[in-house]
Amino acid sequence: MDQRDAYTLEKDTLTHQKREAIKRQLQLICEKEDNIDEILNALETYCLIVLNTIK
Repeated sequence: MDQRDAYTLEKDTLTHQKREAIKRQLQLICEKEDNIDEILNALETYCLIVLNTIK
């Protein structure tokens, strides 16, 4: 079972705004050759695993 099955990310405006804000912050601290979208997806997956663990 995929971790995203238990908790799905909402596709509302607030979620999109927060995701873009975090993406901008990552761009400031990451190297130019780093894949920001990959890092952001990994962070989201990690958070979903934690939420599923404490559920």
